[in-house]
Amino acid sequence: IPGQAVGADVTAPSQLSPRLALTYQLSERNVLRFSYGKNIEFVPLSAVENTFAIPNSLKNCNIADGCFVPLPGFGTSNHISNLYQQTLIDQATNNFEPYTPVRPQRAINYDASWEHDFGGGKELRITPYYRKGTDYVVSSSSFLFTFLGRQIFGPTHEYNAGINENTGVELAFDVHRQRGLTGSLSATYDNTFANYDSDFFPSVNNAAVAANHFFHVSYVAPITATANLVYDTPSGLHVSMTVPYESGYRYGVGKMVYMYETLPSGKTVPVQVLNTDVNNPNGSSEAYYYTDPTGTTIVGSRGTPEGNDPGTLKGPGL
Repeated sequence: IPGQAVGADVTAPSQLSPRLALTYQLSERNVLRFSYGKNIEFVPLSAVENTFAIPNSLKNCNIADGCFVPLPGFGTSNHISNLYQQTLIDQATNNFEPYTPVRPQRAINYDASWEHDFGGGKELRITPYYRKGTDYVVSSSSFLFTFLGRQIFGPTHEYNAGINENTGVELAFDVHRQRGLTGSLSATYDNTFANYDSDFFPSVNNAAVAANHFFHVSYVAPITATANLVYDTPSGLHVSMTVPYESGYRYGVGKMVYMYETLPSGKTVPVQVLNTDVNNPNGSSEAYYYTDPTGTTIVGSRGTPEGNDPGTLKGPGL
């Protein structure tokens, strides 16, 4: 499976990343603020190149001198004549492609704020925001062909297929006094969709990417909040208490999954099917339904009240 083309956007990427901030005072107690930013994030080298140095000496361990005995396969040697070639194909099949050129990850963000001073040390800020990330580096196993009714996928490789979209609002309320009870409350609601899941080495079903399918991610809590209370007396007594809150994270594998279907015309298209251990490219670890040894009859499921997509279950808040 060829990787992405190696162009200047991979070998020497660059971008102008402007920041723009505007403030307008509506009145003595009301202010509007707006900001815009364009961001670029260079990916670690490990996401660009994942190599394993196979010793050249293994080329000398070949069939002719009896050092290497091939497993039966296509022909007498599966087109492999020495241990070097066997090690290379094992790594490419079961680990990662050795070289997967990727571009930097990019994002744009907007936010607008209304700030109001109530007087008496009380202030309120409300900030809606929007952010969209593109070219995020994700790993995927490419579909190769169908064999005996099962879809065969190739080695995992990295490519710039990830897209995420955040919309939300922040709220902050502060009370400032030299004495007595003061404090602050900050809360954020975030609604994040993406065509992948996990913020650490994320993986994606490339059939879902081809279908332009997005779902709620599991690595962002929808609601987070922090309350801070402070009490000061003229005699110098100081009492402070901070209470954090985090709503439950989304989880679940989903009852449906995307896979490829080959039409009579020979064209391959993504379709949504039951998420079984046979249909899921990652096998039983991310399947909702489980089949018998023949892979034809569903014999069990996770039994959780999930929707069609991953992340439709919610954990408890903290």
